[in-house]
Amino acid sequence: MRMLVVQELTAENRMKVLAVSDWRVQDINLLYEVLDSRDDIDAIVYAGDDLDRFHDGDTNHLAELGAATTTGNVFAVRGNDDFPSTAAPLFEASNVHDVHDEPYVIDDTAFIGQEGSLENTPGHILYSEDEIETYLAQQFEAVADATQVCLITHTPPFGTLDYAKRFGQRPIGSHAVADTITTYSPTVIVCGHCHLMGGRTAVHSGVPVLNIACHDDLGADARYATIDLSTSDPDITTGTLPDIPKSELLRLIQVGPSRLKHMEEQAIDTLDDITPASRRTLIDLPGSSAWHADRWLAQADAIRTDKPIIYTPENLSPVFDDPVLLFDLETDLDQRQIFLAGFYDTTTDTITQFFKPDDEEELLADLRAFVANYDDPTLIYYGGNNFDETRLEQSLSTHGFESLRSQVTYWDLGIYIQQELFGDFPDYRLGSVATNVSDWTPTSDLDGFLVGLLYTQYKNDGSEPEWDKLKQYNREDLRALNSIIEFITNTI
Repeated sequence: MRMLVVQELTAENRMKVLAVSDWRVQDINLLYEVLDSRDDIDAIVYAGDDLDRFHDGDTNHLAELGAATTTGNVFAVRGNDDFPSTAAPLFEASNVHDVHDEPYVIDDTAFIGQEGSLENTPGHILYSEDEIETYLAQQFEAVADATQVCLITHTPPFGTLDYAKRFGQRPIGSHAVADTITTYSPTVIVCGHCHLMGGRTAVHSGVPVLNIACHDDLGADARYATIDLSTSDPDITTGTLPDIPKSELLRLIQVGPSRLKHMEEQAIDTLDDITPASRRTLIDLPGSSAWHADRWLAQADAIRTDKPIIYTPENLSPVFDDPVLLFDLETDLDQRQIFLAGFYDTTTDTITQFFKPDDEEELLADLRAFVANYDDPTLIYYGGNNFDETRLEQSLSTHGFESLRSQVTYWDLGIYIQQELFGDFPDYRLGSVATNVSDWTPTSDLDGFLVGLLYTQYKNDGSEPEWDKLKQYNREDLRALNSIIEFITNTI
């Protein structure tokens, strides 16, 4: 580690950084565009991998991007997949700092780093846990007088935003990084490496952790984050580039980029252009029909007035079936094993959950016995893609049970909601619709991905999550679904 570099530069007590990592396929021009559109980015943080993409002929993109910030600086570490020799020329620029090699302080904010990953993963730059622990201790000692410390590590701390599928479904983070965070309490951690967890934030030992890694498949999102270090409690905002407002017309049913282009070619640019006077034009769009045009008219009006409407009430008639059971399944990340199934009896207003994290067959047997207590029930779920029905039937078949289709009627409300219930919804996810049409509000801090992740971790290494929180999440989904059902029945 070289000598600490100290720079007194900022005129204001402000430090806002743009953070990215693992840009293997993402368009580097997007970073230029975001910097061209903003004047509040003080520096760039890059958490490793694919650094050679930023060296294009005679152009050092990191240096040029850094020059577009208010302080002119880039703080980076190499990732495990970076070749030291090919990444080295990037750091020859005076404003591109390898903070693994050289801690850097601007005013009272320090940037320090740990490159590479653990020696039990593939790569070119690998370290043992002991090496990481010793090196990070030296880094923190070097910046002991700094008011704030931004720790940039390619590898996440063990157990926090570090779960990977590529290396065999397991956590791939560093215990040494985790222990260092606990010991020194930096202001914020920026990491990458684990693509699956990119774009998420978490907290380890009271310290915010940002994983901003990108996936490397063709067309993968260009993830980024801004971190405002103006206070001791960093404000982290994540997103994808290009970070431009999407056309409000994309909120309309079956309107994607191609159909949006056709609309714009006919001077239909906003929801205010969706009027009875434009109906003929809408019908004549390629691939469109009166079915589309009439729904767009109704949906645009519902959004403008913020008054949810049901377009074709008879198409939602299954909500009046008797009996009705609402159900929701929780599975592992691969969606192959059910470990929790919840049912909501709309007649008795009761929730019944079947929870068997270690025995799917027993869960299914109990579930079948429960459903058998009802006479030809309608099982309503919110998938949008027939997922719950398909997953349940496949699991039943795998364990040698007969199909439930002769005893129940499945109905995916999520499919019909998008075609028949229109309102000022940001999207048609269960929670978005429920909060708009009722007073339902979520209290769980989990989402479907995290529930699947926590269960998958339990399956693989035995680390038990807080099961009650997973059950709470399942119950909340059932109550959200019921709130939509109640809105439909009360409206019709």
